[in-house]
Amino acid sequence: MKTPPLHLTLDQLASPGVIEFIQEASVWTVAPVAEDPELVLSRWQVMQLPNGHRHFVGRNVRDREGRTSTRIVEFDPSTRCGRTESGRVYQLLGPTGRDGDGQHVWHRWKTANGVTEFDDVSADVQAQIDKAAKNE
Repeated sequence: MKTPPLHLTLDQLASPGVIEFIQEASVWTVAPVAEDPELVLSRWQVMQLPNGHRHFVGRNVRDREGRTSTRIVEFDPSTRCGRTESGRVYQLLGPTGRDGDGQHVWHRWKTANGVTEFDDVSADVQAQIDKAAKNE
C-alpha cells in the first residue's frame, strides 16, 4: 500500500518542533561498509577539524544523497581516492565544489559531534590532485 503524500499547512509547519523533526528525519544511517565499500563523491569538499582530522563532504553520485565521511586515514591524490576510518573508500569526481545536501549532512554531523570550528581545506586537496595529474 502506498503512503499518501504528506501535506502540512503553514500553521502546522509553524508548530513547535515540526521543522526540527523534519530536519532530523532527513538524515539517515548508511549501509555498512561491507555492503557498500566504495562510493563516488561529486561536488566534494574536505573539512579539517582543529585536531587535524579531515572528512569528505559531498554528493554520493550513485544514491544522489549528501554524505559526510568518517575521518580520512589515507588519501592518494593521483587516484583521487581516500579511505576513511570506517574502511570505506571515497573517490572524488571532478573539481571541488559545494553540494547543498552534503552541507546539510555536514551540519548535522557537526551538531551531533559538538564541532564548532573547522576549516575547508578543499583547495589544498584540489592542488594536490592537480599536481599529481601534472606529474603523470
